[in-house]
Amino acid sequence: TAAAGTELAGASSPATVIIVTGERTLQP
Repeated sequence: TAAAGTELAGASSPATVIIVTGERTLQP
């Protein structure tokens, strides 16, 4: 899920969270 991906990305790299958040914003 997008939420799980965000959590995993957060543990991996903050920059990834920004990218994922941007994608979610474009595709809510």
